[in-house]
Amino acid sequence: MAFTGFAMFGFIVIHMAGNLQMFLGPKAMNSYAYYLKHDIMMSKIVWLVRLGLLASVVLHIWAASRLTMLNKMARPVDYSANQHHSASSFASRTMIWTGMIVLAFLLYHLMHFTLGVIQPQHFALQTSAGHHDVYRMTLLGFQQPVVAGFYVLAQVLLAFHLSHGISSFFQSLGWNSHTYKGPIKQVGPLVSAVICLGFLSVPFCVLLGILK
Repeated sequence: MAFTGFAMFGFIVIHMAGNLQMFLGPKAMNSYAYYLKHDIMMSKIVWLVRLGLLASVVLHIWAASRLTMLNKMARPVDYSANQHHSASSFASRTMIWTGMIVLAFLLYHLMHFTLGVIQPQHFALQTSAGHHDVYRMTLLGFQQPVVAGFYVLAQVLLAFHLSHGISSFFQSLGWNSHTYKGPIKQVGPLVSAVICLGFLSVPFCVLLGILK
């Protein structure tokens, strides 16, 4: 659970850094996208990353299901009261639901920006050099409130998921101690907030007309 989560976290950070190239302008963003797809070595790395990400997602879901089943077996009778919620955070209690919604968004996001199944007219846009115009495709996509709203919702839920997952990573590997317990609990919310703001900066700037 911890290692697959860490693998996906690494992809999320790299993906966010790629998205922020939007602020460097059309040339930088489209050149970056072209390099990922057409450079011989990088295109192979991209496919390895995609396969690794797919494997991580499948194993992460399996681990989550397995842990949920083991927890239920350990306590077949529910608590008589909800007082135990005071010892857990909202993020930890909603991990399954946020994970499922983020997974649904991931599938939608792939069909939209990677496969071009959704809004194929935007996916078919090309630059003057005949390359895929990722910059303009992103602008047109986020100019639609429904698309931008779903993206924002998914990123907020992802932040909740990461908030608990990052902090739990240290405990899962036995790296949590009384000395560092307080700071470790703060790492998850802080890092997830930074990632969330990084992802949300693009759709918000598109909607506000800053990116155009």
